[in-house]
This record gives sequence, structure tokens and C-alpha cells, in this order.
Amino acid sequence: IEQISRLSAALPDSVSHLILDLSRSDMVEPQAALLIVQLMAGQAKAGRIVRLAMWRVSVCGQAMARAGGEFATVLADADGALEWAENDLLAKAEAQSDGQPQATLAEMNLLRGLDDSLLDSLATALEKHDLPAGSHIVREGEPASDLYFLARGTVTVSLNTGDGHRVRLTTLDPGVAFGEMALVDGAPRSADIIADTDVSVYVLSLDRLDALSLTAPAVHAALLRNIGRELSQRLRKANREIRSFTDVAA
Repeated sequence: IEQISRLSAALPDSVSHLILDLSRSDMVEPQAALLIVQLMAGQAKAGRIVRLAMWRVSVCGQAMARAGGEFATVLADADGALEWAENDLLAKAEAQSDGQPQATLAEMNLLRGLDDSLLDSLATALEKHDLPAGSHIVREGEPASDLYFLARGTVTVSLNTGDGHRVRLTTLDPGVAFGEMALVDGAPRSADIIADTDVSVYVLSLDRLDALSLTAPAVHAALLRNIGRELSQRLRKANREIRSFTDVAA
């Protein structure tokens, strides 16, 4: 443990991922397991992504769990952990290569406050779609069946006035979710959403959201709580704007 602590403390700032390989350890003393969990927390606080390589059901894995280790941070062996790190680095490099603004899942307005374990659970239910500029992502009047998280690019929300004209409501940037009203009332889409640029979105279907209530209830509850908070903030903002307008009119 002392050697691990010394090596991790000496890591240069350029290191973004850290893998602790315990796959060959038959057991870990409780105090040592606690120190490893504390080390992981310290490295995560420093901005690094930390993963353990070990069998979850082993004696070692059980000791780590009792010490507070998150199973979402565990991979079966060092090869699997290295492959995961490489894929993560490649995905981030690809997202940055086109110079467009982008956001991670942790930065989404409806996912703030979710820890890594909850985000990892949610990620298994998401589908990533890369769409070209001009794509009609949501059409007004169509049935609502998906929630979208905008990871890259920008989209415009607009309404059809009924006389052939369109009214632009707003432009959404990465980090913003849209389509969440479908989770509240199940009504048809109330506006069009069109990609201004090439975009990447994470899509959560309502069926998969319902499944999360059974497979990952903490994720399901946190997501609904954040949606409620977001809608409440919008209502308060609308009330302030209406009050401001009526004051001016008076």
C-alpha cells in the first residue's frame, strides 16, 4: 500500500486515468482496503478517473466492498481495465477533434449530482446517435418516446405558427437535455428541434427509463427528481417574466 501511495502521489498532472490491479491478490486486510478506497477518492478529487482490476466476488472484492469501494469502478482484470481506458481516451479525443462544444454525461443539466456509479448505470441504458446538420430530431405533433441529452453541437427549438411561418424559441447547447416533457404528460411533441450543426445525442427511451426503476432505482429516482427541479425552475422563470410584463403594462 505504501508503494502504491508513493507512486500515485508522484504522478504527473498529465495522467488522466489510473488503474489499480488487484486481480492477483488473494485477499486484502480491512485497513489496507480502506486505505485503497481513500487513495481512489483522493485521485478522483484530483481529476483522475480511477478503476480497480479485480474479481468482484473474490475475497479481495468483498473486502473492498465492505471498505466502501464502488462496484461501478471495478473491471475483471488489468487487460479489461486498459481496454476501457483506451476506449475512453479515444472517445474523448474524437469528440474534441472537430472543435465543436461538447459535454459529458456528468455535465448534463438533468444529471448533475449523480456520482460515477449512477452515471455508469445510466450509460448502459443510453444509445448514442451522431446526426448531420439539418437533421429533424424532434417533430412537433409526433408521439413522444425518447429523452435526449445533447453532447455535441447545437440545436434550435421552433414552433409552427399555423400560417406557414416558424417561430424560433431558443438554441440549445451541449449539456442540455430535451424531450423531458414526454416523461411528465406523455403528450405529443410540442415543438420542432433541428440540428444547427453536426450533433451527438444520447437517447434514453421511455421503455428503458421504466426498466431503470427496477434495475437501477437510484438512477431512476435521481433523474425524475432533476426533471422536476428543471421544470419547476422554468415555471418560476415564466412567472417572473409574466409579472414583469404585467407591471410594465400597468
